[in-house]
Amino acid sequence: MRIPIVMVSDKNYVLQTRVAIWTMRKNSDEKVFLDITIFCTPQLDKKSRYRLKELETILTNLKINFHEVDPQIFINAKVSAHVPVASFYRLLIPEIFKQDEKCLFLDGDIIVNVDLQELYLENVEDVYIAGVRDEGFLCDPDEALKHYKMYGFRSCNTYVNAGVLIFNIAKLRERHLHLEFLKCLKTYYPYMDQDILNKVCDGQVKLLASEFNYFNRGKNIKVLENRCEIEKNWKILHFAGEYKPWNNLRIRYAKEWWAWAQEALEENEYNKLYFQVKELTEKNDWTYILNRCIREKKIIIVGYSRIGVDVFVSLKKCNVMAEIFFCDNSKKKRDLSNIEITIHTVEELKRKYPQALWIITSQRSSEIINSQLIELGITEEKIITYINKEGIYYDMLDDAYIEYELNQMRLKNVGNTDKIGEYR
Repeated sequence: MRIPIVMVSDKNYVLQTRVAIWTMRKNSDEKVFLDITIFCTPQLDKKSRYRLKELETILTNLKINFHEVDPQIFINAKVSAHVPVASFYRLLIPEIFKQDEKCLFLDGDIIVNVDLQELYLENVEDVYIAGVRDEGFLCDPDEALKHYKMYGFRSCNTYVNAGVLIFNIAKLRERHLHLEFLKCLKTYYPYMDQDILNKVCDGQVKLLASEFNYFNRGKNIKVLENRCEIEKNWKILHFAGEYKPWNNLRIRYAKEWWAWAQEALEENEYNKLYFQVKELTEKNDWTYILNRCIREKKIIIVGYSRIGVDVFVSLKKCNVMAEIFFCDNSKKKRDLSNIEITIHTVEELKRKYPQALWIITSQRSSEIINSQLIELGITEEKIITYINKEGIYYDMLDDAYIEYELNQMRLKNVGNTDKIGEYR
């Protein structure tokens, strides 16, 4: 059997995509031919393509193709935080795959633990797409209902997550629905292509068993009646959301992903990636941030927002004696200066305090701001990127780290620096 599969990748997601492909090949019947097409831009470099194409020589019955998408198609698409514009590429599947009746779409942030025949053989003759109900929406039914009403969904019962989908290409193509998908790009949707797929296909969506797209959330989220059973027998594990095993070692199922990564990646690749995430995980601890700040005379918080002010307040609670300044690239934000807080430009504070420690608190634009600071001559050693930890982060923690992370939160909120050693 040949199974056509579509994935999306860029140079920042190649290794993760390689791990995902490795798991699907290792867990499917060896006689099944996996015909995988990677949607990418023409700018995807040769080395990145090779790291994926190489799998054909290592694994059996596997084909890796690349389809270059014209980025201009999505030049005006409205993008949400933490999600790249490449996420929209799957909307082109009905137009591009004219030779197939149906195909699978699989995100790169997954582990496959099932023979993909089982998913591909699901009957989708009478629907446009098939997927698993989005667990994030199930967590907060009231918020989900607001979303459905605001964006014009006819039903709230078949809203599926777009990370694992079966596309009935023949039926979608027959109705020219890819054109309807592209029309929706003019409107902002918080969940981007996922919203668009669900809205256009509303009423023609088949629900799959939750095991085919199981989120790595905590046991305390009681959104599935048989969650404990699914947790033991999931078929596809999805690291949905912003917290991934390659940017935080403490989330649930991170060990499983890294075990597969050790198989799928070359030793030097694995070691480099693991060292980076280990360092990033530790630098997100409040004890690390606090120990860095205690030694400084000048601290600059980049980003005047709720999160930025929260960091400011917490540093004060923890008796940090340094002078603390705010800066923001937005003039509107700088106009909000008051008696307690004056908001400056980045350039102004760089001139005045060249030796200051910079804390980036923007969650959406941290990489852009980091590049901006480095271009201004600020060294990486003087930059901390603060990652905000709220409810969903604690829900996604591995049980082994819950108490540790709660202690970090207590230190940040209470500021008892006399017992700092106890919080490590």
